Amino acid sequence: MVHIQDEDLNQYVGETLGSARASYIRSHILECTKCKDRLIGEVVTRLAALGESQKSRRSWERRVSGRSPASLQTLCPLSLERIAVEVVDTSKNGYGLRTTIFLQPGTIVDLRIGTTPAIGTVRYCRDLGDHAYQAGVQLQTNRSK
Repeated sequence: MVHIQDEDLNQYVGETLGSARASYIRSHILECTKCKDRLIGEVVTRLAALGESQKSRRSWERRVSGRSPASLQTLCPLSLERIAVEVVDTSKNGYGLRTTIFLQPGTIVDLRIGTTPAIGTVRYCRDLGDHAYQAGVQLQTNRSK
């Protein structure tokens, strides 16, 4: 089995691959533990860099309420399943979400609002009762721009 190149993993995490190549990588990761571990390592490295760059940032930003349907996929830990969520508020650097599952703080997520992707880190998740949770997701800033 031929393993995925580091550059392809990096582009996959950064969502800069074409859909055919991204689909191939997703399929390969399901079968190859070595490449799956490397993918998780790449995501964790990005998360650590994000955490260092945003340590002093707090959620004291102005929030705008609203309700928008969205979907979410966890990247670390990796899940290939997307779940429906609702965006209940937004700020310059994050989103407040309502979901039916508990999201562990520190989880890296791929959030899709319509066709717009956003990568972020779950900062908190509160139980609202009746199988509903409120989660805060801090957006990952693109350090290469």
